[in-house]
Amino acid sequence: MKQEDPKKIREAEKILAELKVQRGGSVLSIHKKMANDPKLLQAFSQQFRICKQDITHIPPQYMELMLMLMGAAAGNAVTIKTHGRLAVEKGATLDELGEALRLLFFYFGASAVIPAVELFDELEPEKK
Repeated sequence: MKQEDPKKIREAEKILAELKVQRGGSVLSIHKKMANDPKLLQAFSQQFRICKQDITHIPPQYMELMLMLMGAAAGNAVTIKTHGRLAVEKGATLDELGEALRLLFFYFGASAVIPAVELFDELEPEKK
């Protein structure tokens, strides 16, 4: 963090700690960069909490696949890798990943799919 104001640093550290709990024990480098402006980090943290709380009808692996696809559609490599990895960790199979990427291709084309297919090499889905 490049922020030098001690008050803002303390505020950011508090928000990062809360976000770490919300995210199940980790924060990403992008969150630490946001911490240079504690209000930006707070806005992110609030949206994260509001949008992801009480999701009970969508199985966790499918929620992560959806987030991965949204990241791919937006061209966000961090979102693709983070949520692709989480989808597999939560039980998504290689076949499910492939089918999801086909849907992405249908709506957004090759430019959205190309960064996401790297996941096939990087992830180790469980055999089902």
